Amino acid sequence: MKIEKVLNNSTVIASDNTTEMILLGRGIGFNKKAGDKVDETRVEKKYVVDSALNVNKAIYELDDCYFRLSKDIIDIAESELKTELNKTSYILLADHINFSISRCKEGKITPNIFMNEIQLLYPKQYKIGQESLAYIFKETGIELPIDEAGYIALHIVNSSIDNNDEFIEKLPKNIDEIVNIIENHYRMTFKKDIIEYSRFVTHLKYLLLRLQRKEWKRVDSDDSKAVKPVIKQYAVVGEISTYIYKAYHKKIGKDEEYYLNLHLGRLINS
Repeated sequence: MKIEKVLNNSTVIASDNTTEMILLGRGIGFNKKAGDKVDETRVEKKYVVDSALNVNKAIYELDDCYFRLSKDIIDIAESELKTELNKTSYILLADHINFSISRCKEGKITPNIFMNEIQLLYPKQYKIGQESLAYIFKETGIELPIDEAGYIALHIVNSSIDNNDEFIEKLPKNIDEIVNIIENHYRMTFKKDIIEYSRFVTHLKYLLLRLQRKEWKRVDSDDSKAVKPVIKQYAVVGEISTYIYKAYHKKIGKDEEYYLNLHLGRLINS
């Protein structure tokens, strides 16, 4: 492998004629320049640059500080979540941090309309997002808006190896739209900081995950006697079922509708 660009003493962009990659390792870039051979004994981590990501040219223009920030944030995420993120996460997060800081310097903010859903669905990742903002400020002096904590959290979620990226990316938007269906149906606005709302959103998350994995929740006989269903609630559950079918091309069963009704009743009556 040969070095294409030295980012810093511990990070280089390299290639083996067919594949571009970012290599991390103590001293791997020290006293090196483009064209030099990679000391493969120093390689600690390897991130392949996927040509489908369309970031190949862009990464050559990024300042090395963004790669360092990305590496540190991903190391924190992997440590706190006790999981490994996929090999493209390092590159994509560096690119995102660069984009966010550039927009911030221009006085432009991209509002994160799914902040509530992200905080409720992915509390651990959101906490890492908050920590990341503090770390970025410490290292660069740039104070990114709190919306970025949500974007970084979602980036971490999407980078989890076991996740279906398209499904995870759609989840906050779909849940937000389901909540809108309910609020429009009852002409009311839910308080987003109450425990009943948190429980309802969490239930929706796992309902959709079960739908994706084809795991169905069955009604326990004791549960079925616990709460008498209300017709109004069932009416909106039908609307939700229709929305889910259109979004995922899958139907939820009567048992799932029962539990959805149960959680919805608790939310509406809170």
